Amino acid sequence: MTLEQARERASAVRAEGRTVRAVTAWCDPLLPELAAKLTQLGAGEGLFLFLGTPEDAYLEPRARAELAASLAPVAAVIVAAGDPLAEAALIEPQQVLTVHEDEQRWRRAFIERVREKSAESR
Repeated sequence: MTLEQARERASAVRAEGRTVRAVTAWCDPLLPELAAKLTQLGAGEGLFLFLGTPEDAYLEPRARAELAASLAPVAAVIVAAGDPLAEAALIEPQQVLTVHEDEQRWRRAFIERVREKSAESR
């Protein structure tokens, strides 16, 4: 979704009397813990997800956007061209959150599990 489309969608969500909540994340990969967190944050609200790209990205932005868009509470996914927080502010949300700290911890744990499984299979 383009930023302009996200602005229009945010206006529609506000007109419905719901809160526009912007969240910045990577969704690289979209782990169960992150999916649960986004579902919790989006419950009953308009969740607008602004995707940044980590330095060590595994997936292309489009793939991450499509996976994130499949989550029920996500009203829109915007692949940020620059700073996701700055772009999120442009839709005038009532709340802006970032899950990068949690996401980084979940990514490290996931990579460690993969490495352990790989070592076990040798």
